[in-house]
Amino acid sequence: MKNEERKKIYSIDFDGTIAAPGKFPEIGKAIDKVVRYIYEIQNRHDKWILLTNREGDDLDKAMIWLAERGLYPDAVNDNLPEMQKFFRRNPRKVFANVMIDDLNAGGVYLPPAGRRHGLRLRHPCIEGRQENRKAKLEGRRVCHPCRRHQFPYGR
Repeated sequence: MKNEERKKIYSIDFDGTIAAPGKFPEIGKAIDKVVRYIYEIQNRHDKWILLTNREGDDLDKAMIWLAERGLYPDAVNDNLPEMQKFFRRNPRKVFANVMIDDLNAGGVYLPPAGRRHGLRLRHPCIEGRQENRKAKLEGRRVCHPCRRHQFPYGR
């Protein structure tokens, strides 16, 4: 497998995630932590897709707004060419390893940059495993690798 094929793909919403929500179609102020996160994605040569409901002139304004800040999506509201080739078609649903949106349950979550993210079945250190066992007994689980974000078990 080529190194290019192993790059992560991020899909990132525009209004409310990259730009603060405002009176549509006006573009709000940049959300700095998300902009910095996109810079990290670009510096790692990972790919990112802009997902937005904007079209026509409103989309053009958003693209100019992004370019003024040095943000260049690899695709807009569409799958990357390599994923279209992989699927042998262009499915309607955009494929991404990570989807970042202000309407996610719990709001915008930016996974640690450059690391594997998601819940692990087993923590690498004994202290972490003990903490996870204790959390499970208390009816909560701990997000890895940072363990700062706690979510109740689905009930």
